[in-house]
Amino acid sequence: MKSQNESPGTRSVLVIHPRLSAYAGGELLALWTCKILQQMEYHVTLVADVFEPSRVEEVYGMGEVLTKCRQIQMPRPHKRMPFHLEILTRLLYVVRLAKFAKSLNAMDFKFVLSTQSSIFSFPGKRLYHFVYGIEDLFRYPIPLIAAPGARVGRLKRLYLYFLRSIYRRLAPPPLPNWFFADGLNLLKQLQRIGYSNSSFFYPPSRVFKPRLPKKNQVIQVSRVVPEKRIEVLFEIARKLPSYKFILVGKNLGAERNLNPGYYEKLFSKRPRNVSYIEIPIIQNAELLE
Repeated sequence: MKSQNESPGTRSVLVIHPRLSAYAGGELLALWTCKILQQMEYHVTLVADVFEPSRVEEVYGMGEVLTKCRQIQMPRPHKRMPFHLEILTRLLYVVRLAKFAKSLNAMDFKFVLSTQSSIFSFPGKRLYHFVYGIEDLFRYPIPLIAAPGARVGRLKRLYLYFLRSIYRRLAPPPLPNWFFADGLNLLKQLQRIGYSNSSFFYPPSRVFKPRLPKKNQVIQVSRVVPEKRIEVLFEIARKLPSYKFILVGKNLGAERNLNPGYYEKLFSKRPRNVSYIEIPIIQNAELLE
């Protein structure tokens, strides 16, 4: 129950998910986070790039959760431009993000949950980051550091260092109180690079009742990006030719721009027993058999 002596901020929580438009696994966690907080009678403010309750209802059946959130729109980046102009527009976007970060920090929240590991800092407030891959660390809405262990050229490292320096002059870097890792290997990676303030959590999953008898088929729902290592699924499919494999994926335009040629190269080696669809799994309940 809410105390009569509580200030408005003591029941207000900020959830940051810069790329809700991905509509993948991390977005399900963000929505469940909002739902649980709402059930605990917190006032939830969500920072995201899109607010589409009808789309969220279509994909996750959680449109009502989104409508109950107070909404703050992420600053929109400029559309892709020629490389010599993109360097300037990215710099201007970093400046806009720093101003946006200051405006968020000026608001009164009891604590902050970054369900995508973001670059935003909240001095004096409890901050928690959810991490799904080491390459996601402090990466949203744009990367200011190279992923640990990533092979990045010298020019790109200098470019990221320049952007990071500009951002830090305008806004402090994030210092989360705690990291939640969705895998034990990821937890070890975080602890290895100095983040002992981290622990493992079980990501939420949808509950369904499969029809019987079960079919000899394997289904994976995933974005079509290198970090998802869909090549492993293809290799398993080659070793199990009597099984049908179905990849329920997404190949958003933004993902293809970030990973040019990856989609074409990957699917040029797709085994015959692997099918690919892009329709949300909630609209294909017959697949869950």
